[in-house]
Amino acid sequence: MTVAVVLHFRTPVETSRAVQSLVASTRPPSSIVVVDNDAPVPGDGRLELPAGVIRIATGRNLGFPAGINAGIAEARRRGAGRLLLVNSDATLEPAALERLEAALDTTPEAGIAGPVVLFGD
Repeated sequence: MTVAVVLHFRTPVETSRAVQSLVASTRPPSSIVVVDNDAPVPGDGRLELPAGVIRIATGRNLGFPAGINAGIAEARRRGAGRLLLVNSDATLEPAALERLEAALDTTPEAGIAGPVVLFGD
């Protein structure tokens, strides 16, 4: 079971786009955990998430490592066997998760797989 963890920090449009790319995957993750790594700030926009997406509010900016670790802990509580860590400004091609899982399945000695990162333009 693969769980995706997305770290959010004051980028509601980008975070929503990242989550939507996960939801639209040809084989979506079992769960999506969004770590809201800050208390709400007036005027920064409201983060809208699709139904079923798990949101964890840290209440303050823990920084990237601690924020991601909060999401990983939640994913592990939910039984994740695999994790997909996603920046809020990243979007995945529809088959990206499927390809990453296939790479791990065909290379059992590998403990980690990562996608090629391209600029949107």
